[in-house]
Amino acid sequence: MREHLEKSVSEINAADRPRFSWMRVIAGGALWAAVYNLVWGVAWFVFMRGEWRDAFTAINRPLIFTADIWIFWIALTLPIGVAIVAYAANPARSISAPKASVYAGMTLWLVMKVGMATWVWQNSLPIRIIALDSIVNLVAMIVPAMFVRLTPLGPAARETL
Repeated sequence: MREHLEKSVSEINAADRPRFSWMRVIAGGALWAAVYNLVWGVAWFVFMRGEWRDAFTAINRPLIFTADIWIFWIALTLPIGVAIVAYAANPARSISAPKASVYAGMTLWLVMKVGMATWVWQNSLPIRIIALDSIVNLVAMIVPAMFVRLTPLGPAARETL
């Protein structure tokens, strides 16, 4: 029995397990960040800029969202996108990549909204701004999931790499 067990364990080959390509994850993360920032950019130029400007005017402070802040945020969304896509591409999960991307995005959205709501409350900004910001951010987190179509690489697909 012991010989049979040793033989079974020795036949397990880690190369036969599904894995994912980090290049695909990074590219997927870049796509996620591009779609997220596109959604936010459209919302910003259509209505959010005016809402934030009005909110800061009401508390007699200048708008803090300068080009520097936007460049920093755009750069930060790349690792966020890579993390979400890496989670979605994990071959051990039992749900589809788009669903995993939505779940990861919603989890991140919840954490970000708690932080943003606290900051808005501390700065006496109107509740309307956090509501609009939350809605735009939720949409921006979910829309990229429509583009996540990652599948783990099996032994046949690895031969082409």
